[in-house]
Amino acid sequence: MLCGLRGIIGERPEFATIAERSCVESALAAFGELTPDIAVIVHSPPRLDGLVLLRHLREAGVRSRVLLVVPEVTWQVLTAALELGVGGLLAEGADPAEVLACLVALASGQTCLPQDWIVEPEPQPEPLSPRQREIALMVARGMTNKEIAAALDLAEGTVKLHLHRIFRRLRIGNRAALAVAVSGLSQTDAPGPS
Repeated sequence: MLCGLRGIIGERPEFATIAERSCVESALAAFGELTPDIAVIVHSPPRLDGLVLLRHLREAGVRSRVLLVVPEVTWQVLTAALELGVGGLLAEGADPAEVLACLVALASGQTCLPQDWIVEPEPQPEPLSPRQREIALMVARGMTNKEIAAALDLAEGTVKLHLHRIFRRLRIGNRAALAVAVSGLSQTDAPGPS
């Protein structure tokens, strides 16, 4: 792996290898003398445990951007590396173009993490307006569209339009799901059936 990295780095004038170390102790000593912009740590326990080295570097206040290369990317390694502030994570045997792209990303202040491990957060439902909340609570209490329209002095078609918008905002498809979705809301805001 190190030979491959030297080859990749040697071809790019913006990168230069300033030190190579093969154990945690000598790597820590090198960081005491040098301040690399980017450190490539090849995780190969027991001689060089990349996570242990990262922990020591962070405790020492070293702010170099770190690319951690591991035998296999697992959730445990990914989580531990992120907690230690790693900027990049690649599996051994990564394509040279991928390694180079990761180094370039780190050099420009970006992160380089395995895309197939990044989970997009679920979009949160939009909040309901006061009127939509009122209608949703009435539905949850079992009121029909006609009863809701009478209680709020609205046309039944207007209630249907509100329900359509409520379903879309909450990303649900029926009255039963709406009743479950609003079960946590205060029932004191909605009048009962007349």
